[in-house]
Amino acid sequence: DNPLHIACKIENINIVKYLIDNKVYINISNNEDDTPLHIACKKNNENITKYLISNNAYTNISNKNGFTPLQYTYLIKNKNLMNYLIFNGTNLNVKDNNGQILLHFARIDDENYDIAKYLIDSEIYIFKMIMEKHLWI
Repeated sequence: DNPLHIACKIENINIVKYLIDNKVYINISNNEDDTPLHIACKKNNENITKYLISNNAYTNISNKNGFTPLQYTYLIKNKNLMNYLIFNGTNLNVKDNNGQILLHFARIDDENYDIAKYLIDSEIYIFKMIMEKHLWI
């Protein structure tokens, strides 16, 4: 891990800001291919996640397991972070190492129904926005 990974792990946004302000590469990977954004999402830290994204952290990058930051927000069941990632350009259809997209994780049962519905609704909304944009061209 580099200092930015460590700052995300200990959830110190002041150090994160200092490092980014001093031009530390924001998308650097560690030995698990986790970026600082992966770590912030795993830690369920909305402030650091939003700060990293606002400073151009890649949202669609996969680690050694093929997981993107969005898949970690699903695992911790944080809809706010999921929403933030989705509406900042995260691709809902990135496949992990087993060829599964995020919706495959969201088995439709009592526990995950809301998240599965949210993912489907988000995909429909994004598709609708794209179609409306192209109809104006």
